[in-house]
Amino acid sequence: MGAAAVPVAKFFGHPAVRVGLMALAGLAAVGHVAEISKNDVTQMKQNEAELNSIVPKELEPKGEENQISREIKPFEKDTANEKKLKEEKSRNKLYQIDLQVKKQRINNTFAMASKVLKNMALEKWKKLDDYIVSNDYSYQAGLLKDVNIAVVSNNNLILTSKFDSVIDTIYQNFDKISELIDLIMEKSYQVVLLTDAEFKGEVSVYKEHMNDVNYYEYKKEEKPFLIFSEEIEKNEDVGYTSLVQKAIDVFGQEKVEIE
Repeated sequence: MGAAAVPVAKFFGHPAVRVGLMALAGLAAVGHVAEISKNDVTQMKQNEAELNSIVPKELEPKGEENQISREIKPFEKDTANEKKLKEEKSRNKLYQIDLQVKKQRINNTFAMASKVLKNMALEKWKKLDDYIVSNDYSYQAGLLKDVNIAVVSNNNLILTSKFDSVIDTIYQNFDKISELIDLIMEKSYQVVLLTDAEFKGEVSVYKEHMNDVNYYEYKKEEKPFLIFSEEIEKNEDVGYTSLVQKAIDVFGQEKVEIE
């Protein structure tokens, strides 16, 4: 239905309309425009405002300047924030390390260690800075800035950090961290992380047995190195949660009770 029409009598009976008509009649009678005072201008503006308030919508100009766009843009998904939120939820998982496999990775790295391979790895590691500003790997790259390449072999890599908290966080995000390492190194490595203190101990053992060709023997891994929270209940015999494992590393197996 169209807008209701304003009755002619009501329209022309409005005080503002009557004043306007009287002014026009007076001007027509004298045949010229008289000088208008400031009070007259003010009164005419008030009359115009009142007149506009009662003019039916269908009598308003239809120019583009009077058209109001009612187009509503469709809701756009903030895919970047959604992706970031999903990544945040996937971080900091509870994990377990198989201590036997950890020892085996250390052994395998020392067994096939090469200074040439380490130098090549250090050169490629410089590309880590390129991923600091990456939308996909900035968080992981930031974590890896706090570790150092210690020993490299054909397929194994020992990384070290001064802080065990950094190592713990890297293990909690190990899937994505491993992806980034593979991208930087342009190949896949079996990675193990040690604190500086742990690595110092491993170096001492290596020096002690470096002339024993049978001490460091490469063995293929047969079990998973890391197990994350969703699989822990199914594999309770493999390693311990990270906090318990830290206690074992510090105090020894016999000093820590597992309930």
